[in-house]
Amino acid sequence: MKLILILTFLILLNSCGFKRISQNNNLFYLQKITIEGDKRISQILRNNILVVSNKKSVDKYELKLKIKKERRDKIKNISGKITRYTLVLNTNLSFKNIKNQKTITKSFSQNIDYEVEDIHSNTVRNEKKASKMLTEALSDKIINFINFSLKNK
Repeated sequence: MKLILILTFLILLNSCGFKRISQNNNLFYLQKITIEGDKRISQILRNNILVVSNKKSVDKYELKLKIKKERRDKIKNISGKITRYTLVLNTNLSFKNIKNQKTITKSFSQNIDYEVEDIHSNTVRNEKKASKMLTEALSDKIINFINFSLKNK
C-alpha cells in the first residue's frame, strides 16, 4: 500500500513540470572578473562565482564587484566595553554582456554579529568565521541574481 502511494506521488511530481528554482544551467561565461576590496573576500567570491561559469556558453559577460567591509559596534556593557560587533559587507555589482554592452547593476548588503571574547585571538577567530559566512551568503545571492536576471532576459 505504501509502495503504491509513493510510486503514485513520484509519478505525479515528475509529470507536473516541477523544476528546482536554483537549478544551474550555466547560461553564461565570465570572461573577466574585476573585484575591488578585501583580498580574502575577493578570492572566495571569485572562486564561488567561477564555479557556475561555463566556458562553452555562447553568452560572455564581464563582472565587476566593489566590496566594502565595515565593522560596527553593536553592544556595549555598562563600563563602555564593546561586547558584540556587527560585520557588514556592502557590494556593488556590475554585470555587462560583452556582445551588446547591456549592463545590469545591483547592490547587495549582508551583515552578521559576532561576540567579543576575553582573549583577543578568539575575537579575531570569531571575526574571520563571521566574514567567511557573510562571503558565502553573498556569493549565493550574487549567483542567484545572475541566474535569475539571465533567465528573465
